[in-house]
Amino acid sequence: MKKLLSVLIVASMLFTFFAVSSFAEEAENRVLVPIYEGDAAPGQWLNQFNADDENIAYSYCAFNAAAPFTDIVFPVIYAGTSADDRDCDSTFELFNYKTTIEEAMASEPAFKAEIHFDGDIVNYTVPLEKEMPAGQYVLKIRETSDRGPNPDAGRYMVLPAASIIYANDKVEFGGKSVSGDFAFALNFVKTEGVTEYFAPFASEQVPVFKDDRAVTIVARDGNNPVEMNNFGDFSILTAEIPEGKVLRNFIFKNAPTWNNVEDNSDLGFEVYLWDTDYDTSYRGRPIVSGTVEGHLDNQDLILDFGAWLKGGARYLIVCMTENDGKVGFWGGSSISQEGWEFFADGEESDLLPSSQYKLSTYTGPELTPEPTPEETPEPEVTEAPEVTEEVPEEPTDAPEEPTQAPADEPTKEPEATKKPDDKKGCGSFVGGAFAAMSLLAVASFVLKKKV
Repeated sequence: MKKLLSVLIVASMLFTFFAVSSFAEEAENRVLVPIYEGDAAPGQWLNQFNADDENIAYSYCAFNAAAPFTDIVFPVIYAGTSADDRDCDSTFELFNYKTTIEEAMASEPAFKAEIHFDGDIVNYTVPLEKEMPAGQYVLKIRETSDRGPNPDAGRYMVLPAASIIYANDKVEFGGKSVSGDFAFALNFVKTEGVTEYFAPFASEQVPVFKDDRAVTIVARDGNNPVEMNNFGDFSILTAEIPEGKVLRNFIFKNAPTWNNVEDNSDLGFEVYLWDTDYDTSYRGRPIVSGTVEGHLDNQDLILDFGAWLKGGARYLIVCMTENDGKVGFWGGSSISQEGWEFFADGEESDLLPSSQYKLSTYTGPELTPEPTPEETPEPEVTEAPEVTEEVPEEPTDAPEEPTQAPADEPTKEPEATKKPDDKKGCGSFVGGAFAAMSLLAVASFVLKKKV
């Protein structure tokens, strides 16, 4: 019997040894490489619904992996809880990126996972089930839950925001109805000769716009929303744009619509070259104009100027609500960037919208402005000749008419979420230890019965 006990003890020790060794070896062969630094605060809200309660938001990041990888790790995922019916379902997809991001996301995913979130989770790992080979990928994340029964507080998940440490030629962010970056890390297989695990994209894939990170002009300060419907226009005067850059976007952060879901919260904009003062600039010819249609409540409202607002000048951005649907902004108390000013109905305003701007390097074809239309010249009018006795023949055609000159209550914010304790487990180490204890228990039982 002692011999049997010895065998069982040795077996359990060997099992535990190999389990621990396997776990240690796997850990030694991996390197977790984050694309961010600093604490991860709540960032992108993916619960953006239209009037039919369809969630239309998603976010993506394109990246180039210089070595195989096995997991995607998020510092935290913020999500609602089932207690108040705000938990949610989501989809994580990984696509091979060959030519364009749009083409990649329209293809069959290399990996797809349907994940349910019930409360915040720290250090959340998405295992990819196999080693993904080195190459270029697009990670797409979207919430698939509907709004839920509570119209004021729908189901939600939020991606973490942090300071991104890689340039746009290595990681590129985008999506629909969202803006900004999100924080994650890849668990790479340690590869000899690889020092930078995130590599640049192929030269033909570098985007036409290489965006800088968004810069905050006015930080939000409390819950003080302002309706732009109260003004004929609300305008922004930019600082001078640096040479070699273009002003790509102006962003009203989390712009409210007071729960409007009728898709009629539209905001139009026109941009003029700044010349001396407001009135002189506004009398100029717009450089670019557009409309943001059907803005959704408490989401970023992004004015996209393309490549038209080149460096070396200041610009006046005039915003006008275009229908009865409310559009507004959250206020702040101070301007953090020199040179920016704000106007309400042409007068300098102390209302400061929570806002950001994004500069970009444009690498596309040269843009040329449309020609200014020429005015139609006034026709010369000659006096009629004096009447003589001879009656002239009637003209066959009547004279042409002279050409005329051309005629000149705020939505409640989602409740703050709390970060629970780290939920990561110990994997195969725990399994090995449990098996060893089971074997010892069996051995003890056999000995007692024998005695």
